[in-house]
Amino acid sequence: MSDAETEQLSEYEQLRNERIKRNEAKLEKLGLITLVADILQKQKKGKTKKKPRTKKRMVKAGQERRSARLKRKADGVDDAEDQDHVMLSYDSDDFIEDESKPAPRSRRLKLDDFIVNPKELKALEKHIDKNYLGKFREFLKCVDNISDPNEKNVMRQITKLANGEGVRYTSPQFGWPEGCYFMKGEPVTPISDVVELLNEAQKCEDEWGRDHGNGWLLRHPLKKLLMFQQFCLRQPAFLKSKCKLPQYCEEVERRAEKDTGNKKSGNRRVSQSKSAVSKLKKRSRSNRPRSGCRRSKRFKGT
Repeated sequence: MSDAETEQLSEYEQLRNERIKRNEAKLEKLGLITLVADILQKQKKGKTKKKPRTKKRMVKAGQERRSARLKRKADGVDDAEDQDHVMLSYDSDDFIEDESKPAPRSRRLKLDDFIVNPKELKALEKHIDKNYLGKFREFLKCVDNISDPNEKNVMRQITKLANGEGVRYTSPQFGWPEGCYFMKGEPVTPISDVVELLNEAQKCEDEWGRDHGNGWLLRHPLKKLLMFQQFCLRQPAFLKSKCKLPQYCEEVERRAEKDTGNKKSGNRRVSQSKSAVSKLKKRSRSNRPRSGCRRSKRFKGT
């Protein structure tokens, strides 16, 4: 660096250059200059080779790939209208009509898994009460744990079905024709064949118009009734019980614990009796006289 260039540098730059020279002198003295150069050389990356572009395959008209889901919609088939499935839960509790897109669903369950034997329904008939709607409301809040808007809509639809009023789709844009009702004049109860009712509801939608409320018209309320029916088949005494569902469940748990305790105490008594018998057997064997050996010695001398 010339003297003219040195004069143009600021005081800070001059101090920096002097410090760099001192550091280089120390590295050279320690023999590290060549080592640093080798490391820097290894760290330098070579130029990456670019991958050759792949030529796009020309697709003739009529050979384009098509989504199976889109194909089904083009053919007039909708996943939400599948007769063999029923929704387990919904992401929204609001009864909103949507013409274009159905609500997302968490899971789907085959209706065949819920088919009930007529004998089971007949056995449940003796436990059913006309005021089962109160029990149904308790089930929705305590067991199914649904939101208030969800409960309000489900109870409204199921109450109509229970009273035999029937349900009609009254949407101004997508509603059913006048006089078209689902299950009008035929009261629905927990001993009804709910699986068959879901199939009939789907037939009504196919004939009179699809429910654009994403199942809130019939499928969702009937699904809740189906879950209540399964609960009653396992706990039929709940239908005639005078206590609320939480108290009823606590009573069932207490009975189960009591039965388990009685069973354990019975097993304990059996084990105690078995141990007592074994002790008596050991005692009788220890008290038995060993006369055989003594007689042989006694008669040996005579």
